[in-house]
Amino acid sequence: MRKIWTPIRRPEDQKEIKNNYDDEKKENFEKSLPKDFIENNRNNRIPYFEIKESTLVEQKEKKEVQKILALELRDKCRAEIDEYVECSVGRLWTILKCKDLMIKMRKCLEKYENLE
Repeated sequence: MRKIWTPIRRPEDQKEIKNNYDDEKKENFEKSLPKDFIENNRNNRIPYFEIKESTLVEQKEKKEVQKILALELRDKCRAEIDEYVECSVGRLWTILKCKDLMIKMRKCLEKYENLE
């Protein structure tokens, strides 16, 4: 027979969270360190959330730039894209029939993509 997991039941005195933090010890420790050392460490650190926020902003900017570039590329190569789409719609063996148009479209996209 398989045993069912049950949470541990603790007595009431163990349920209370004990605070081992002592303000007096902290103050004494900070006083023992040189003030310029403390200031230097505070000024040089970059908090985790600041880094996280900057990476999120960077990713959003990158996505926006990619959207703008994709729209510009579609505008520049509109004719080649339309020809390939017209050829590929309603076909079973698109790769065999539309290979030349696909290569032409890719070359156009690569040409403008490399300039930027």
